[in-house]
Amino acid sequence: MDTKEQGRTYIVAGSEEPGFSAIMRHPERPAESEMHTMYEVLEQLAIRTPNMPFLGTRPVDTRQQEPGPYEWQSFASVKETVDEFGTGLDLIFAKLGLDGPRPVGIYASGRAEWVVAELAAFRSARYSVGIYDSLDAEAAARLLDRVAAPVVVCAGDRVAALLAKQLAHVRVIIALGAVRAGCGA
Repeated sequence: MDTKEQGRTYIVAGSEEPGFSAIMRHPERPAESEMHTMYEVLEQLAIRTPNMPFLGTRPVDTRQQEPGPYEWQSFASVKETVDEFGTGLDLIFAKLGLDGPRPVGIYASGRAEWVVAELAAFRSARYSVGIYDSLDAEAAARLLDRVAAPVVVCAGDRVAALLAKQLAHVRVIIALGAVRAGCGA
C-alpha cells in the first residue's frame, strides 16, 4: 500500500546527512518553503488563521484557589504582542550597543509570557536561554554568566534574588509581574 494512501509520514529523498536524521513529512502537509524560523511560522499562522486560538492561560479564582476556564489569545493577537515585545528588545539591544545574535535569558515558570518572550527573541535573530524556575538564584546566576546573557526576562518574584547576585553580563532585567523586595529563590 502506498504511504500516501495510509496517511503516514514519508522520508524525503536525499535528506539524510551524517549525524542527522532524515527529514520526514506527512503526505497531507507539504513543506512550507516560506517558513524557515519559528517567527515566520507565527507570521504565516497569523495571516492564515488570525482568529484561531493559540496561547491559553488558566487564571486561578483567588477565592476558591481553583483554576478557571482557559482564556485564549488568537494567533493574530499573540503576533501583535510578540512584535511589540520584540520592538522593545530591539530598542534595549540598540541602547546597549549590542547587535547580532545574542542570548535572552528567560527565568520563570512555564507561562504565556515565556512563549511571547521567546518568539520576540526569535523575531530579531536572537535566541532564548531557558532557565528552569526550579533552579535557585545561585544556579540561575551561574547559567546567565556562562551564556553571557545581557537581557533576562524574569518572574517578578525572582528579580531581587538575581539583583543580589551582581551578574557580570546582565544589563537589563524585564520583570513579568510585580517585583517585591526580598522575594526570590
